[in-house]
Amino acid sequence: MIRRPPRSTLFPYTTLFRSKNILVSAQTVSGNSIQGYYYSNDGGKTWHGSDHLPNYAYGRGDPSTAFDAEGNGYIVSLSPDAIPGPNGLLPQSDGYYMLKTTDHGATWQPEVLGYGPVSSFDKEMIAIDDSPGSPYKNNFYCAWTDFTSSTAMDGYVKFNSLPAGSSTFSTAITLRGNNGAGQGVNVQTGPNGEVYVCWADYPGSFPATGIGFVKSLDGGKSFYPASIAFSYSGIREVKGYDSRFNCRVNDFPSMAVDKSNGAHSGRIYIAYPTGGAGTSIIQVRYSDDQGTTWSQPKTVSIYGATQSFFPWITVNDSTGNVCIVYYAFDTFVQWETNT
Repeated sequence: MIRRPPRSTLFPYTTLFRSKNILVSAQTVSGNSIQGYYYSNDGGKTWHGSDHLPNYAYGRGDPSTAFDAEGNGYIVSLSPDAIPGPNGLLPQSDGYYMLKTTDHGATWQPEVLGYGPVSSFDKEMIAIDDSPGSPYKNNFYCAWTDFTSSTAMDGYVKFNSLPAGSSTFSTAITLRGNNGAGQGVNVQTGPNGEVYVCWADYPGSFPATGIGFVKSLDGGKSFYPASIAFSYSGIREVKGYDSRFNCRVNDFPSMAVDKSNGAHSGRIYIAYPTGGAGTSIIQVRYSDDQGTTWSQPKTVSIYGATQSFFPWITVNDSTGNVCIVYYAFDTFVQWETNT
């Protein structure tokens, strides 16, 4: 049986543009808009924004942010339907809304529905092709999980797009069927317009046993068949919490692609927690052939941490340097390499 874990009080998502513009969104307070937005145009020295979305737009959490190649900023949020939730206060989520700014966060266009309604929608993530030489530059992509039942382990991984210059979102494509579930979906673009999607794959129960992966080479119009990129021992527990610390954990991956002009341009990196609940470590693997084969794992977390989880990975577009951050119950670290 699959249950969506309770959403954290503050679940931030940050995007950094090539200049000094930073855009952050996080789950915040209750009410019509339980999601805030925060932006800086001077590299983080000063900040603006609010604990609710611009124009008090609907926001139900699971935020994701992105910049396009022109520096326009985007925020997405779960959208609500009219059915009261289990606590009698909040509606159920049933798709996603998108907000866009063309002036670095000062003003925002009215939000638009990117997908929905659907009975049970979870953890959308966006990416925008920001590579100057890509044939699909400024295409907007979103991937998420549709849970089709509250009594079975069935979660479709789905995807849609908004082509550059269009106002019409594409019809959703199913990337993974419901023989089990895929969750924690992560979508990224490559230097030549490639689209990559990965997720934690649950064949029928918790925890995850592998990283699901799929790619598109035509701007998200079609995808190669989904596969398991590599196996790993996930850390997620049935109730979504580490029972010793009463802390929410999951085994979702984070992915990044090298878009620099360096020796590893095009390399895909995936960071993930593995090793079992209470003893997990953070490992990274990479692929130099668009996800066909993957390297052996490299452990990047500190030795002896009680639990390492929630990794995030990114690659510097100029230098190709890789940066990984994550939580650990003992300490917080940042690992960087110029591989």
